[in-house]
Amino acid sequence: AAFSCYDFESFQGYYKNMQALTKKHRKIVTQDEADFQHDMKLIPEKTGLIWHKHPAKELLKEDVKRGVALSMKPQELRETRPEYKSFSKTKFCKEVHHEKQRQRAKPFWQWFRNKEAREMHESHVNELRRTWISDVEINQLSEVMERIWTPTLEE
Repeated sequence: AAFSCYDFESFQGYYKNMQALTKKHRKIVTQDEADFQHDMKLIPEKTGLIWHKHPAKELLKEDVKRGVALSMKPQELRETRPEYKSFSKTKFCKEVHHEKQRQRAKPFWQWFRNKEAREMHESHVNELRRTWISDVEINQLSEVMERIWTPTLEE
């Protein structure tokens, strides 16, 4: 009933064209997938260490926090722990400078975080205050209306 406005011959032609086009697209997609898998095999897997998952990251945080990293150069600090030696000098130096900068900037970002949280809290408290005042006024009004409209029994 939905396709009654189209003649059957045209519909059959459309259907055959759609089948051919779908077959062509499937062939292209299959070839693209095969090409992708081939290219992925050509890329060597990373066998290097990943800094953010390595225990050296936490050790460096502690060393920077205690001031050990401030009293010596990154190359000297690298020699203090075997975990640090797992990484190249260049990579380790970069991470030392990054951690120092992160810890120096932490108070700056905490101020903004706290300011934003304070503003959100004040907004929430004000909304609760408005709701409470509104609820109290409605309750008081209800009590007054109840007293006015409730007939008193006089005996």
